[in-house]
Amino acid sequence: MSAQSRFLLVASPLMDCSCAFDRATAMARALDETLHRVAFDYLESLATPRLVNFPALEQIRLSYIERHRRWLEM
Repeated sequence: MSAQSRFLLVASPLMDCSCAFDRATAMARALDETLHRVAFDYLESLATPRLVNFPALEQIRLSYIERHRRWLEM
């Protein structure tokens, strides 16, 4: 069984492309290895429902997560 390297990049939830983001991507590509990207984020307004319209709150939450997911996958 061969050992496979994996890289993990903890990215800013502000969706900034930093030098570390670019270097991690380049290194993983150069070594033909997997790069896992993760961003931890917490929004009080999404975690504590203050809207009466719960379906609308859920749609906002899903949209927020999807936007971050697309950014991390680029």
